[in-house]
Amino acid sequence: MKPLLRNLILQRRSAYRNMQKMKRPLRSSGAVPGGRKPPYIIL
Repeated sequence: MKPLLRNLILQRRSAYRNMQKMKRPLRSSGAVPGGRKPPYIIL
């Protein structure tokens, strides 16, 4: 696995965790749990 890909996945996971901590709906941003938008928006 390329480090860049791994970093992207790790960052996406931590962003998802932070989102769950806040417990606030973030439909306007790309961090929707449904994953409708590509992960790059979270970075």
